[in-house]
Amino acid sequence: MKNKKDINYNDLSIDDIKKELNKEKYKNSFSKILINTLFVLIIILAIGSIITTIFMPVVEVTNSSMIPLINDGDIVLTYKTNKFKQGDVVAFYHGNKILIKRVIGISGDYVNIDVSGNVYINGSLIQEDYVKELQKGNSNVSFPLQVPANSIFVLSDVRDNIFDSRIEEIGSVKESDIIGKVILKIYPINNIKFI
Repeated sequence: MKNKKDINYNDLSIDDIKKELNKEKYKNSFSKILINTLFVLIIILAIGSIITTIFMPVVEVTNSSMIPLINDGDIVLTYKTNKFKQGDVVAFYHGNKILIKRVIGISGDYVNIDVSGNVYINGSLIQEDYVKELQKGNSNVSFPLQVPANSIFVLSDVRDNIFDSRIEEIGSVKESDIIGKVILKIYPINNIKFI
């Protein structure tokens, strides 16, 4: 084991002391920068959480009836609004589930679905290029029907999935149950796209 050489004050120069002081200043400034950076990141995360919770909720899709637009396991970003138009895709609460469907009719619209599954809004046939196979399904709702105030009429893109406004259990969806309009698929990352 080497003996440490005792430091004599005569061996120290002003430059040595300045170097040591600079090292200490650097350590202190690095610590301050690190603490400030962590503080800023925590604030950004908190603000981001508040924004996504209040204004732009994020929803994970299970049991999708909107294939191929939205698949099981996809994560989508929604935007809170009370203005919807035909063709918008919305997420809403139904009991303890979150459903994602397409807006077909808005408040005051008259909706009719014929036996072949063609959909008419206010007497006009709508073109639904996003639907592979039109069908009315085992609907227990009487058509034509008028969409109540502050509600929307929604359908699945996969029409053999009848868990939408064609059954009384769901019916017209109240705006108060709507989480938001789906605007962006954010996962999987290789398939990010606007809806």
